[in-house]
Amino acid sequence: MTATHGFVAWLARYYDKLIALVALAGMVGALSMLLLGKSREVSEVQAYSNRIESLKPDNPEVESISLVAYSNALAYLNRPYRIPIDSTRQAGFFIPETRIWCANRDCLALLARTATECPVCQTAQPAEPTEVAGYDGDGGGIPDAWERKYGLNPLDPADDRLDSDGDGFDNLAEFKADTDPTDPKNHPDLLGLIRVEKIVATRLPIKFMGATRLPNGQHRCQINMWEGGRQQATSYFVLEGEPIGKTEFKLLRYIETSEKRVSPVTGTPMTFIDKRVEIGRGDKVIKLKLDENAVEADYRITLVQTLDGSRFEVAGDGEFKVGDKKYRVISVDNQATAVVLRSDADEVDVTIPQL
Repeated sequence: MTATHGFVAWLARYYDKLIALVALAGMVGALSMLLLGKSREVSEVQAYSNRIESLKPDNPEVESISLVAYSNALAYLNRPYRIPIDSTRQAGFFIPETRIWCANRDCLALLARTATECPVCQTAQPAEPTEVAGYDGDGGGIPDAWERKYGLNPLDPADDRLDSDGDGFDNLAEFKADTDPTDPKNHPDLLGLIRVEKIVATRLPIKFMGATRLPNGQHRCQINMWEGGRQQATSYFVLEGEPIGKTEFKLLRYIETSEKRVSPVTGTPMTFIDKRVEIGRGDKVIKLKLDENAVEADYRITLVQTLDGSRFEVAGDGEFKVGDKKYRVISVDNQATAVVLRSDADEVDVTIPQL
């Protein structure tokens, strides 16, 4: 018991020194292993070098080949020497122009491409064919001459669909519009970027409710309209030539006629008054009798500009502007989702396809 207690007391007294001693012994051991490994590596490298030095060629009399000559030859091949030639020279080994064979198969002398007659057999040579106007070698839709004019590749049909100047129109569209495909300020009409997103057909929600004669002889007409799909109609009281609320319609004319005829109820002659109105929007004119709903179909057309994605709506006979040009809707093809527009400036009709 006393011996054990003494050992524990000794261990507690020298514990930190024992830990330091063990750590030092570990570091010395690791350093010894590192030095031993390094010494072995140096020995292996030295042994390998000695072995290489001891090797002798099987044919010591053969000299090593110099690669300088081959390197120089390759350099000449990559950059061959060019001999200056007089452009007027017509004979000799160096011929400045492209040569062709004589058209006479029994002669076949080499001639200049521009030769009109063979100097050997005096046979007339066929004229060099010229490029056919409008020829399109790559089949992309643009003639080769136009492509070369603006730096395009006449053998690559893919560049016909590229937008070279970033104005939103590809090169084919620029060619068709006769504009410069390298100038973003010179581009086709922006109408070419308009597409039809959707066409919604609806009934015209208009009803003629009545008319009141004013002291000045004019008539104020009551027109009911169901706007925005509402169940309740909005009543507008308008005179001839005035717009109907904030809609695109206006009251064009009030028509009142009278007719005497026999009443089917009393059997006596009576005066019957017929009241009608004409309502218009653009070129569209609607004639309504008293208390009659419009029966014509109307269209709401949503158009989108593919360049910036902007959208706008127009009626089936409405107007809108693209840039500084005004266009009117002439006709609507609801089946094909396409509309025909007419420019007010030049009266040219353009079909706008579906997006």
